[in-house]
Amino acid sequence: QKDFIAQVIDAFEIKNFPPPTVAFTQGFDEKTFLLAQKFSGRKDFVPRFIVDDEAASEKFYDELVWRDCNRNFLLGEEPLLEIITRDDAKFLYQEGRIKKFALLEPTADELDALKNFYGADDSELLLFDEKNEPVL
Repeated sequence: QKDFIAQVIDAFEIKNFPPPTVAFTQGFDEKTFLLAQKFSGRKDFVPRFIVDDEAASEKFYDELVWRDCNRNFLLGEEPLLEIITRDDAKFLYQEGRIKKFALLEPTADELDALKNFYGADDSELLLFDEKNEPVL
C-alpha cells in the first residue's frame, strides 16, 4: 500500500498535503483567543475559522477584526481566522474543508450540541482543559 501511495504522489506531483483545518466553535470570545494562542505555531493542525453567527454577520469596528467582501476576519498571525456562521461551518465540514473542531473546557451540553448539529464524532474533536492542555 505504501508503494501505491508513493506512486500516486509521484504521478500527480503531490509533495505535501496541507495540515487539517480547525474551527473554533465557542464563538468570538475569550476561550477562542486562548485556543488561538494554543494553536500558534503548530504544524499538525491549522486554525482557519471561528464559528459565531452574530459576529459573522456584523460590521465590526474593532482593531481585532478586518472586514473584506462582507466577511469578518480576526487579525493576528497568519493565517487569518475567518468568522463564519454555524451553517457555513456545517457546509465546510461536510465538504471536508473543516477537519476538526476545537473547544476549551466544553460542557456536556456544548459537546452534545456540536455532535448533533455537525454530525461530528469524538475523533474530530480537539478538547482542551483550563490549563490549555489536550484532554484525551
